Amino acid sequence: MLHIFYRLCKSDRKKNDGFEYRPEWFSKRVCYSSFIKSLAKLHDDEYKLLTVIDGESPDWFLAGDFITLDNIGSAPSFWHTYNMALELPDEDWVYFSEDDYL
Repeated sequence: MLHIFYRLCKSDRKKNDGFEYRPEWFSKRVCYSSFIKSLAKLHDDEYKLLTVIDGESPDWFLAGDFITLDNIGSAPSFWHTYNMALELPDEDWVYFSEDDYL
């Protein structure tokens, strides 16, 4: 079984202290939509998708299996997700993705 963990947060911060994190055209919503569309090539019985939301759910989030964390931050939410993956059977595969991969 392939287990897919998709981490996202509502914040779409593009600049901080004058440093640009992402191009102006970048959209977390488009990134997420593109990711979901890519799963159409797989059969439902081939994977399990769990979305890990750090904080409030964005209004564009498509419902499905998800957990919500209490704004714990990027690194802590990654480690939380990583530890969930460690609980899976050894013969299963794990794929991590995030809401700001270009």
